[in-house]
Amino acid sequence: MIESRLVGSVTVLQIHGRLTLESGLRGAVHHAFDSGSRRIVLNLHDVTGIDSSGFAELITCETNALKRGGRLVVCSPSPRAYEVFVVTQLNSVFTVYDTEAQALASVQAT
Repeated sequence: MIESRLVGSVTVLQIHGRLTLESGLRGAVHHAFDSGSRRIVLNLHDVTGIDSSGFAELITCETNALKRGGRLVVCSPSPRAYEVFVVTQLNSVFTVYDTEAQALASVQAT
């Protein structure tokens, strides 16, 4: 499940459970951009796991954000999500912040 909310001009997508192809991340990111948002924070605090299709979804969303002139950052990864980021080296692709407040401050400054 993905919850979407606006904080100023930034869309925060709070992801719950496993991040997979069926999670709807790509659709949620597209909707945010189609609604005019150019800055997106993915909050992974409640992610219980990421499979290979979820990994691909993250990369696709980052690529689409860059193509649209936007910015996508990750915050508050659960221990399991952070482990996947390190093992797959996604932490070298994404900017990962410890807290949502840090992520919001960063994207609001740009």
